[in-house]
Amino acid sequence: MIDEAHSIGVIGAAGRGIGQYFDVDRQDVELWSGTLSKALASCGGYVAAGRTVVDYLRYTVPASSSAPA
Repeated sequence: MIDEAHSIGVIGAAGRGIGQYFDVDRQDVELWSGTLSKALASCGGYVAAGRTVVDYLRYTVPASSSAPA
């Protein structure tokens, strides 16, 4: 698992995070996660994984949302 929460948009030659910085073969990582609220100036986050992991998370991790400010 690699969590890009503090590296997307900041680290790596093109701002692609620690995966790019350390030249990680993305096929070797089961799960990538990150947030859209820091360097990308948005809200929410993401999880990128294979179908088996995503299907598992879809039914076992509670969803959440926050009310507008």
